[in-house]
Amino acid sequence: MRVCVLLAAFDGEKYIKEQLDSIFQQSECDVIDVFVRDDCSRDGTSEVLKNYSLKKDALKVLEANSNTGKAGFNFYELIRYVPPDYDYYAFADQDDIWMPDKLASAVNLLKSSGSECYSCAVEAFWPDGRTSILKQNPRQLPADAFFEAAGQGCTYVFTQAFFMRLQDFVRS
Repeated sequence: MRVCVLLAAFDGEKYIKEQLDSIFQQSECDVIDVFVRDDCSRDGTSEVLKNYSLKKDALKVLEANSNTGKAGFNFYELIRYVPPDYDYYAFADQDDIWMPDKLASAVNLLKSSGSECYSCAVEAFWPDGRTSILKQNPRQLPADAFFEAAGQGCTYVFTQAFFMRLQDFVRS
């Protein structure tokens, strides 16, 4: 399977290399390309991305001329840009670490359910060793989709068809 990962970055120097490593180590993926847009970070994020991209052609760094001020707007820029050449698309945060089968599990659930979009809970962890599962609200009503997300944005995986509709929406 061919997967495109959209990663919105801002001041992520401390974590982004570990996140990229975890993305590129995904199981059952024939192709993984990561499109990252650094939203004019003030730390060394752009340097980390530049160095990583020299070693990994699958990392595509988009230049930002100005700071959008919000992660959502940074993702909008990525959504507008990426080509519709992939089987699946995923969002990633700069400070996450993906389990090795994250994408394979998401795609298997999409296929088995006939769904076009996937989201799940995440496990948050802190340097002092604390962890917590951030669950989705199990009692969402259909109208809730207008006011709150089904889960954390960094967990979303989409089919190509869904992503193309999302891209058309964002572009318009």
